Amino acid sequence: MRTKTKKCKLCCTLILSSRTYCSVCFQNKLTKIGAKEKICNCCLLTKSVSHFHKDKNRRDGLAHTCKVCMAKYHAKHYHSPENKIKKCEYVIRYRRALQKNVQDIKYQYGCAFCDEKLDVCLEFHHINKNKTNNVSTLVLHKSRRKVIEEINKCIVVCRNCHAKIHAGLLSTIDKPACNTKLQNCKIVRVM
Repeated sequence: MRTKTKKCKLCCTLILSSRTYCSVCFQNKLTKIGAKEKICNCCLLTKSVSHFHKDKNRRDGLAHTCKVCMAKYHAKHYHSPENKIKKCEYVIRYRRALQKNVQDIKYQYGCAFCDEKLDVCLEFHHINKNKTNNVSTLVLHKSRRKVIEEINKCIVVCRNCHAKIHAGLLSTIDKPACNTKLQNCKIVRVM
């Protein structure tokens, strides 16, 4: 369905046919002052432009609500106990999905020395000394990109082979590191 457009009466920019003025001309017409003051869309008070946050996505370069109304909105919506619970639930779901991706990577590669494929028996072993953190710690506290970067410094080995590596019985010199691409490790949309 096509939307009908027409020109603003003052500046001739294209607008919806249901309106007479564009948003900038409408604000200027309401205040009759110009760019020194603006009407807040929330409290409907005329305030100085210094009472509005900058917003480069809007035509006039200012947010549509004043700083006071925005602070009230944030206090009501973002700092409410209900929103904190929702955010905690989202983080838990995201971390579980990331842990599932790490388990899938372990299963995909399997042990580099034996034929073990069960992910609960597999671990990541850093080949060279540029280890920033354990993969399990990164899964709990960092982004997916950081986890994949750390996994790509490792090889997947089972616990027995890992113990043998640290005892000096097995060598990792000829074993290539994991080569997991970030695109191959997408987390299914977490709601």
